[in-house]
Amino acid sequence: MNDFKTQINKLLRDTYLSNSFLAYIGFYDASYRKYLRENERKILENHDIICTKNLDEVEWLTKPNDKVIWQKCSLPSDNICTENATILQRFNRYPLIITLLVKQLNLLKYFIKKN
Repeated sequence: MNDFKTQINKLLRDTYLSNSFLAYIGFYDASYRKYLRENERKILENHDIICTKNLDEVEWLTKPNDKVIWQKCSLPSDNICTENATILQRFNRYPLIITLLVKQLNLLKYFIKKN
């Protein structure tokens, strides 16, 4: 039963981390994204809030089929591109993304046509 409670608590914290990823990370470059992630986890640890170690927000927020679509749109597989694609895929309005490449614009057009 304790393991179940731990998993539920981690789920809530992982959801928090993923939501903050979607809301804020698109504004920044790779080095500042890393800085934000590290400090966010330190703050959670300082307050004894348990979350999944090494949570990969892109893996947590996407399905394998999503990556196939990204490849179909010729999206590079580097971290910035996959993070931006995750944000673009989950937007309700227009997200602010830096370092947007032409290939990412093709992906954005795909999502706009889909919706």
